Amino acid sequence: MKTTVSSATKNRVVWVLGSGFSRSIGGPLLNELMGQARWDRIKQIPEFVHRVPMWEKLLWYWNTYNGKPSAQWTDAEEFVEWIELMSTGAIPLDAQLANQFPGQKPSFIADACRKYLAAVTYEFTANAQPDFERWQPYRSFAALLQPQDHVMSFNYDQVLEKAFVAATGGEQIRVTLTSDKPGQLNKVHGSVDWTLGQDAQIIVQDPIFAIASPAEQVIGIPGPNKMSSCGTILQPQWQASLAALREADIIVFMGYRFPPSDSYARHFILDAIKNNSAAQLTMRIVLGPQRDEHVIRLEALLNWAVRRRNDSAAVIHEPMWAQDFMAVFQREYLAEH
Repeated sequence: MKTTVSSATKNRVVWVLGSGFSRSIGGPLLNELMGQARWDRIKQIPEFVHRVPMWEKLLWYWNTYNGKPSAQWTDAEEFVEWIELMSTGAIPLDAQLANQFPGQKPSFIADACRKYLAAVTYEFTANAQPDFERWQPYRSFAALLQPQDHVMSFNYDQVLEKAFVAATGGEQIRVTLTSDKPGQLNKVHGSVDWTLGQDAQIIVQDPIFAIASPAEQVIGIPGPNKMSSCGTILQPQWQASLAALREADIIVFMGYRFPPSDSYARHFILDAIKNNSAAQLTMRIVLGPQRDEHVIRLEALLNWAVRRRNDSAAVIHEPMWAQDFMAVFQREYLAEH
């Protein structure tokens, strides 16, 4: 199907961003969070010094038992979820883990894990230079965003915010914080620089403060608490994103694949797509050059969501990484299929 340039520029586009979006500038995939190289960099950050002993115990436990028959997880994502389950009492506290944190409650260990994840997310952008060459695709992407576009980001990092400032000469992208003031960027799993204030209100703070202080961060990590936060604290972000998906002409999944453990996102996003009202809907998958299991699975999920639409919807795999797509895509051709 062909579209004219004039009509294409008016298309409502929703960009769904996952961890693959930030990877080319150092962003971690969820199953890479416990890597030694990242830990070596994090413990050198002066503001985190008082957290290092606590995080060392967590990393020691991970390195000691990961891959062993006794481990109750298969990767870092499951490890984080396992700790969250212990903090809620859904499963008993592991004795060996408890020995690393004598006298501490499971909730303390879970908080340490959350702050470590936030520190990993913060670390790779701490000294970012958005004017450098590696950031060129991100600046290009930010510059091409239109007022009618919505970004649904599952990332805690500040990559898009920094790229937007660099691309616009200092302008800030509008971020949804409350339901009465929807923005263009909806961070549905929270953000490394958000903390929880009185009356469960999100407060934007310096990310170092939010990680290094006792304040509670607003990040949705694997586990039972993520689903509850998506329905309460993060509800404005979800409401705005799902409304945009229901009205979108084009949806681009960039570095996002519906992690198998995230049933909340899978259910509500696919339901919104199923109820999409656009006359023609084009969905593009940007997960890399290989047609691997992640591409096949996402393509199948999307095709089932629009099955009743016959020829009025298309799912297209773009065989390139997020940074490649951002470097070459032209907005007027996004709706073509």
